[in-house]
Amino acid sequence: MFRSEGPLNFDVAKQVAAWVAAQAEGGPAAVADQELTAALTDLTRTAQLHVTEMSGLGADLPPTAQVLGRVEWAHATLEGLRPVLTVLAERMAAGPEGTEAEPTGDLAGADIGGLITAMAPMLLGVQAGFMIGHLSPLTLSRYEMPMPLDVEPAVVFVGPNVTAFEEDWSLPRDEFRFYLALTEVAHAAVQSAPWVRRQLVDRGLAFASAFEVDPNAVQAQLGDFDPMDPSTFQSAVADPVEFLGAIRTPRQQAAMAELQLTTAVVEDYADFVVERVGRRLITEFDRIREACHRHRVERGEAARFLEALLGVQADPEPHGFCEGVAEREGPDALRRLWEDERFFPTRAEFEAPGLWLARIDLPE
Repeated sequence: MFRSEGPLNFDVAKQVAAWVAAQAEGGPAAVADQELTAALTDLTRTAQLHVTEMSGLGADLPPTAQVLGRVEWAHATLEGLRPVLTVLAERMAAGPEGTEAEPTGDLAGADIGGLITAMAPMLLGVQAGFMIGHLSPLTLSRYEMPMPLDVEPAVVFVGPNVTAFEEDWSLPRDEFRFYLALTEVAHAAVQSAPWVRRQLVDRGLAFASAFEVDPNAVQAQLGDFDPMDPSTFQSAVADPVEFLGAIRTPRQQAAMAELQLTTAVVEDYADFVVERVGRRLITEFDRIREACHRHRVERGEAARFLEALLGVQADPEPHGFCEGVAEREGPDALRRLWEDERFFPTRAEFEAPGLWLARIDLPE
């Protein structure tokens, strides 16, 4: 487990994620059936037409929906997070002055800097794998939770979770699946603008690179950990959020604020598109939306860990920026958001849409 060719033990992450995903009720369900894939693909194409007509985005998205099992989703998500997780592992392996601490080769005699250096690839692999594995039965699609994924935009669903969710909530199947397809297409369409995806990843990297290891804090968190008795490590990091809190720094707040602004704008726009299109076409729109909202809340601890490790707000509240712009200038004005990174709103503009309209020369 301690042997790794890089700062992050990716093999451990994938193994832990697969093991946790397989423990979910109903098993990993490797691949959804062909009927579900065909149905979601048809609904995705319909949703794509509506999203493109409204936003001008998404015309070049892949025409076929991907339907994955839980383990497949976990592995694909870890791969998308690899750049951010690698930087995070590098920060954990750095010394207190930001320089790489040299491992002694003897864990029993290592100082805390050498110990953390030796353990960082395994530690992050376990924690990242556990986080993603735990989320695997709780997510319905790729973009349901905002994460800085370095992947080409595509419409991706977690098949067994979609089926289980519609049965548990007794939702009208076709309408729920269209709502889900509409939501996923709206997110994928926004990320088809290359600078949006780049900004998400860059701000995720900025958050991860702002971690600093405080040897004293980490040593206190490790408590009575005995390097010669690995079983004692379990209690030391039983709460990953607490352990990460020992190495978080105040300067991360600015990086987190920038990342959360990006995800909030993307989420607000996707919600706006789903509201405008879905309310016209889905008779049970309010009921389905409420079920999906409650599903987000139920993620609980997994969502808290996501925020601690990646800096994202897993369940951002609806904001109203896009509604505010549309009320003043109509929904077409929102297309300016994705034309160029220069038109992306600042925090102040996100809170007051009139400021954004004034800056991009659209009279209020």
